[in-house]
Amino acid sequence: PPVIPSVANAVSVVEGRHPPVIPSVANAVSVVEGRHPPLLPAKTLLAAHPVPLLLREFCATAKGSSHPANGAKLRAFAWQQWQMLPSTTLTAFATLGMTGVPRLRRCAPTLGVTGVPRLRRCAATLGMTDSVNVKIYHELFRENDRPLVLAIGFFDGMHRGHLEIAKAARRMRKPGYRVGVLTFANHPASFLRPGTEPPLITTTAERVDLFARAGFEECFLITFDERIAKLTPQEFLERLSAMSVSGAAVGSTFRFGHKRAGDAATMAAYFAERKLPFAALENVTHDGERISSTRIRALVASGELERADYLLGHSYELRGVVEVGFGRGHDLDFPTANLRVPEKLLPKDGVYASVARHDGRDHAALVSIGTNPQFDGKQRTIEAWLRDFRETIYGHEVVLRDLRYLREQRLFASVDELVAQMRTDMEAVAYPSYG
Repeated sequence: PPVIPSVANAVSVVEGRHPPVIPSVANAVSVVEGRHPPLLPAKTLLAAHPVPLLLREFCATAKGSSHPANGAKLRAFAWQQWQMLPSTTLTAFATLGMTGVPRLRRCAPTLGVTGVPRLRRCAATLGMTDSVNVKIYHELFRENDRPLVLAIGFFDGMHRGHLEIAKAARRMRKPGYRVGVLTFANHPASFLRPGTEPPLITTTAERVDLFARAGFEECFLITFDERIAKLTPQEFLERLSAMSVSGAAVGSTFRFGHKRAGDAATMAAYFAERKLPFAALENVTHDGERISSTRIRALVASGELERADYLLGHSYELRGVVEVGFGRGHDLDFPTANLRVPEKLLPKDGVYASVARHDGRDHAALVSIGTNPQFDGKQRTIEAWLRDFRETIYGHEVVLRDLRYLREQRLFASVDELVAQMRTDMEAVAYPSYG
């Protein structure tokens, strides 16, 4: 049965016509469970955004005026073509849970819904994290002979520009096709020019998760080594043909093959000769500047996480296992979780407001990144204080997102002055009831 009895609920929330617009989790739950009264007739949506017949059937099903006779067909249609519809309609269907596998959490960041509706945060709060089950290969070999459309690139951060490549690949898919991504487990520079490779925005595990959210069903996670580096452009393309690749999408500056001899034009000619679709996408820009992993790395490194998150289309995250620390936080009545984070790019040293996710729940948090100068620390650490949280969670994973810079780390005149500052920092993550 439909989650919400009318498309109107979602549209009124997305367009900001319902005051207030999801100010709390409780209100978000009421929308999802259909307890909000419809404010906008469903026919208004159809009049404003004419949509294909299948989506009209979806609207009718949501209103309860028809039965989802073509449920599987509808889900397949929504999954393959939702990105081609107007954003308001898309977000309405995302809120209604009518996008098949991707659901709300994937739709919201992909659509750039980071404004007043805050659908991305609501989705995470409500646990709507379903994604495609990705088959991972570690060689340029594939057992499945079903036609495959590939997006090719390193995709560090899987930012908004990368998402456009993913969309282009999905648009090429026909019934019976699979859509996948070809990427590298290590940055090519780590093999070609060791020591010059950049710190990465995302770990390999985080990238694979983002691939799943983007809708990729197969991932070729290849180690860039001598075998790959020596492939000529023609040999590389022949490998793709052997994998039943029937379409590809890349960035316009894409290079491949030994000594970067092949480019997007080389690949375009190869696919055109075989009458197969190919797309080389131009750069996506924001504020007149290209959205790139390099640009986002600079923002993360300087602590400008809000801007970085916007260009990413999702939140930069720190995932780590809680390990035993020195116990100073307990002594100060500010118990912190010390996170052991896999090697990746970290924001500049300082104190951040954040959201910490543990065991499926979100908690307001303060995060300290740095060497802890108050206690003559030498090693850079990540410590998180979770508001109203008193559990012992050593060995558990905690995910930090929505980091926002508050202040620098510094040496205080006394520990009492440090504690006073920490109490001031608490106001940045105070709940509304705390004033």
